Amino acid sequence: MVEVRPAVENEGWAIGALRSRAWQAAYRGALPDEMLDALPLDEERWQAIARGEAGEERLWVAFGGGKVVGYCHTGPSRDADAPAERDEVYGLYVEPDLIGFGVGNTLFERAIADLRERGSQTVTLWVLESAARSRRFYEVAGFAPDGARRDECEGVAGAATVRYRRDLPAAGG
Repeated sequence: MVEVRPAVENEGWAIGALRSRAWQAAYRGALPDEMLDALPLDEERWQAIARGEAGEERLWVAFGGGKVVGYCHTGPSRDADAPAERDEVYGLYVEPDLIGFGVGNTLFERAIADLRERGSQTVTLWVLESAARSRRFYEVAGFAPDGARRDECEGVAGAATVRYRRDLPAAGG
């Protein structure tokens, strides 16, 4: 059983290390090996978000077995065509050996509920076009491709990504 809660400042290193392991497991073969092998931990960035220094960004963690086993990072949409009431899931990652055990689902549901509680009407996210397992996960969660596409992922050209979208009912609705 995992506890889902807001991240705390001293978890920055654990979140960065988890991100690296998750990316290496999920994207090997889809993104350049040299990029995956040199992912920065971005510890200070995660700490700043946990301290509330990143505006409306939120960082949720799944905590189990005495450690961070997943995280979900959300905030206002970064897309140029986004209205004010649109938010984005910037990332959802779970320890690779825990995928399929409900950790990601529990974490994702809490993060989406938080966005709804804060008045979000629409949530989007970007996912690698080739990431079939991730795409299925988001589709089961009620997201669907909205037709937007770009040819880059985290600054890597040639990594096709597609945008998924889900409209949310009002909080309490």
